Amino acid sequence: MSILVSSLTIATQMALSHVIRGRLSEMLESEMLKGCLLELIAAAEMCGTCYELIISEL
Repeated sequence: MSILVSSLTIATQMALSHVIRGRLSEMLESEMLKGCLLELIAAAEMCGTCYELIISEL
């Protein structure tokens, strides 16, 4: 059961990050700011996924 919950949590995080990245790409025109914010979202997504993988192992 926990693998299902972890998989759904990770899939939700990925879907939410995808939507946020798409909205930011549409809204921002500054390439520097857009690049920094997209990298920030990617880092947050990786942290959330790794955290979920660590918690599911405990």
